Amino acid sequence: MTVIFLFALLLRLIYLLQIYQNPTFNYPTLDAAYHDEWAQAVAQGKLAQPQAFFRAPLYPYFLGLIYFIFGHNYLVPRILQHLIGSLAVVLLVVLTNRLFGKKTALTAGLVFAAYATVIYYEGELLLDSLLIPLDLLIFIFLYNAKDNPSFANWGLAGLCLGLSAVTRPNILLFVPVVLIWLAWCFRKTVSAKRRLFFAAVFIMGTVLPILPVAGHNYRAEKPLVLIASQGGVNFYIGNNPRSNGYSSIIPGRPGYNWKLSDVSEAARQETGKTLPSGRLSNFWYKKGLEFWYQNPAQAFRLTVKKASLFFSSIEISNDQDIYLFWKNSALIRILPVGFWFIGPLGLLGIIFTFANRKARLLSLFVIIYSLSVIAFFVNARFRLPILPFMALFAVYALFELWKKLPEKKNLLLGAAGLVALFILVNGNWYHLQKTGGPQGYFRLGNVFLEKGNFSEARRYYGQALEIDPHFRFAHLNLGTLALKQGDLKTAEEEYRAELSVDPLSERALSNLSLVKRLASQPRQALFWAQKAAAAKPYFQEAYLNQAWAYGALGKPESSLIVLEEGLKKCSRYLLGNFLMASFLVETKRYRPAEELLFHLLDSLSHYYPGFESEPFFTASREFEENLSDLKSRAYQLLGRSKGEQNDLPEAAQFFQKSLEENPQNIDAAANLGTALDRLGRPEEALFYFEKALAAKPDNFALYFNYGLALAKTGKLREARQAFQKSLELNPGFAPAKEKLTLVEMLIQKQQ
Repeated sequence: MTVIFLFALLLRLIYLLQIYQNPTFNYPTLDAAYHDEWAQAVAQGKLAQPQAFFRAPLYPYFLGLIYFIFGHNYLVPRILQHLIGSLAVVLLVVLTNRLFGKKTALTAGLVFAAYATVIYYEGELLLDSLLIPLDLLIFIFLYNAKDNPSFANWGLAGLCLGLSAVTRPNILLFVPVVLIWLAWCFRKTVSAKRRLFFAAVFIMGTVLPILPVAGHNYRAEKPLVLIASQGGVNFYIGNNPRSNGYSSIIPGRPGYNWKLSDVSEAARQETGKTLPSGRLSNFWYKKGLEFWYQNPAQAFRLTVKKASLFFSSIEISNDQDIYLFWKNSALIRILPVGFWFIGPLGLLGIIFTFANRKARLLSLFVIIYSLSVIAFFVNARFRLPILPFMALFAVYALFELWKKLPEKKNLLLGAAGLVALFILVNGNWYHLQKTGGPQGYFRLGNVFLEKGNFSEARRYYGQALEIDPHFRFAHLNLGTLALKQGDLKTAEEEYRAELSVDPLSERALSNLSLVKRLASQPRQALFWAQKAAAAKPYFQEAYLNQAWAYGALGKPESSLIVLEEGLKKCSRYLLGNFLMASFLVETKRYRPAEELLFHLLDSLSHYYPGFESEPFFTASREFEENLSDLKSRAYQLLGRSKGEQNDLPEAAQFFQKSLEENPQNIDAAANLGTALDRLGRPEEALFYFEKALAAKPDNFALYFNYGLALAKTGKLREARQAFQKSLELNPGFAPAKEKLTLVEMLIQKQQ
């Protein structure tokens, strides 16, 4: 087993070395990004959420523990996940040896160790790396319990099943099967009372990990959500008239770029009220069942399609384009093991187990788990939990066929079955493409855009448009790219091109508002921002840009009115609250501004990431919704409010807190310098002025304030240089002229 473990680990380490320089390695997207953000919150001690869990929580908490111990990085989790994956190979050998003997076990271990798709997913920040070892442990303990029905074996089997359930809940459908199997196995050898005891211990073990999750959800909101609330929307994704059975697409405007706020708003529009998580999930389950009731023939055909795709040799991508990503690893491309091989042989092995009455519990697990996925929607990632068992059954089938060589009739029957299954699995019945679709290139473009490599980002967006000229969001991000480079003309052209593809793109409309505001056309900016709000009434940025446009028109009261409107309609409104406080300070309403800022800071201290991640970047913000940056700006605005009220000690404290949150907040550094200078602490002020000037060397006011502090510390020549620089940048700045004259007089007196 040591050799098997080392072989599995060696393959995984080679793979990790090959992808380490991949551009996406440090830029998780979609589900991985959600897990990453959630785990960072856990690592900071934020263990509870304000709502019921949308996703099962075990993996993000596991990842959060890693971040807590090792710090936030993307290498250590992958190393640990590959270690766990290598141990899972050993667990498969142990289980197979128990059922079919050493030769089958070692072969199954070697086959599974080299399974490319499994290795790939172990290298992603996704929950599937925990499911495989947990599910293998379930069956190791169950079969141990069959031979030795002890409290420990039944309890540990249940515990592993419970842990698997709080990673992905659909395994709970297998609990009744285990209870029936238990009753059947011991029907003649154990009393009914003893069998009930075994069942109770198993159920207690299962419930143990679920209880804290259910308790958290019940405290957060009612009605009770047992583990996670995403089931309903996932069911609807795979059961609606426009579903293709494998894409995570919500019909209508959201498309594949849906967020929790979209599904919540859609339910609100239909029901007339905002639904809590449990009822929201039930709403979408009901919508999916209505599809079956109203279109039974279409629903049945769709289910047949999903079943075919689930057992297809094609690896259907989910979070990122699998085949595009595999180009980064020579190892993955040469590993021979895939579903093309273990799919048909594994299915044949399952048939053999029912005929031979061996490992039928495992066979039932594969069948039931597969059906539990097919009922929703399918992709390569969702079938990972059955892969170790399919590998086991595939090797078992090979050995069974070998045994049947002398029996020509049985051999021919088995071979015929294998051929039929091979055709079923490897026939591309629904004409899926292995070549990368536009989404994969688009997401690569996003990575390079975030890294600041604009030429590569533009190239990948171009490739996405070559594949699909009508692909949504590509022109949007090309516009954002141009905007980052200061090219307003190209940015506007790209946003208008996005609107030709998607006339109701609230992001393109909102970003056009930004372009017009930067071009000093506030009325046009207001026009486009209002159109964005009309396209999506709960889109925060539409209200931000309206407020900025009104501000540019000199109408701060109108800014406040529109921001109040946004507060009523947007579920998350951190930036809106900050901007509202900014306009309150601007209009000298310090008390309500400070109350709002303290409320915002309290919200930020309890902030928890929601399922709101977007696979693209928008540019209509004055700054990103980064927690530390937003906290820093909130403290800075509090400092400004206190400073304008001449409460300089309080102002200085808030500016200091602002810099603690974000040392790169140059405005806070400049304001702290001014506050310290006015408090009679010019020596301390110099450091902050110099910090600010290093980042803003063309700010005449900064040089003026710096000169004042220098003069107060007796550094008259340096003060003279600062005032001269201020006048060089702004020749008409009278205060600098006045102070320069005074400093020169003082220097002459010293001489």
